[in-house]
Amino acid sequence: MTSPKVLVTDPVGAVGSAVVDHLLSAEREGERTLDTTPHGATDARPIVYALVDDPDTEAGRRLAGRGVRLVRGTLWNRPSLDRAMRGMDGVFLTTPTDRGTQPEIAAGENAVDAAAAAGVAHLVFCSSTGAAVSPPDGRPDPKRPVEGYLRELGLPSTVLRPTFRMDRFRSYWADALDGTIGLPLPEGVRLSMVDARGVGAVAAAVLREPGRFVGRDITVAGDRLTLPEIAEEFSLVLGRPVRPVHLPPESAEELFGVEAAAEFRSFEATDREVDTSALERETGVELRTLKEYLGDAEWAERPSEAHER
Repeated sequence: MTSPKVLVTDPVGAVGSAVVDHLLSAEREGERTLDTTPHGATDARPIVYALVDDPDTEAGRRLAGRGVRLVRGTLWNRPSLDRAMRGMDGVFLTTPTDRGTQPEIAAGENAVDAAAAAGVAHLVFCSSTGAAVSPPDGRPDPKRPVEGYLRELGLPSTVLRPTFRMDRFRSYWADALDGTIGLPLPEGVRLSMVDARGVGAVAAAVLREPGRFVGRDITVAGDRLTLPEIAEEFSLVLGRPVRPVHLPPESAEELFGVEAAAEFRSFEATDREVDTSALERETGVELRTLKEYLGDAEWAERPSEAHER
């Protein structure tokens, strides 16, 4: 039986690296992997490929040392994408947010084009909750047009909508130690959130069984809290009071960037219950709450040590 091939486009990012980890874990443990037919799963183990702009880096060497096959290319270089996508059964696509809106859209559409041309059987696109709605100020999440293009081409796909990423709270540690945590979140609105490892685990589960997930949009959340409740979780972890501060909406882009700003602008429209238990049952992934994340996150230094610096 031929082993299915899966390409991860950002294998060193927080989510992409988690996808690689979970696909490799499935490979080692012999889990059921990659249903490449409409009606059943295959026992063949996946071969994991990674798109990298330079294989001869420390990160590239680490991936290769774990058995990942490296493919040189970038999301802005269409010929390199054509080579990378050729023969792939599954692709996990994330679009970079560090070059601005138009480059991000171009990167996503390039990847979708290449996947369609290569006949990829299943593309999993890591989008966002902000892309699901038209924000009130008319400034859409850059992932929204990529989703539209994906649907326009009719490529077999699944759209994942991670909610607010818990790892963004890394930048809040020092503020929390000083007694405050501020977010551009209206009073009474709950913030749905998830950690990057959880998103990667869900993506790997979806890639393993496309027959169950093709054509679906899946919101991924492990917790849903108001700002005072978030502050309380920080208080419990730090062992000291942390006061919530409701920041003005216009501060979102400066704090988190364009993508997260679109999420915050649309929170009141998208503030709805996410059935985390149903997603966990369907994928077999146990998603962490904020309390669990703050309690065992690798970046969380001991409060006294972090405060001294």
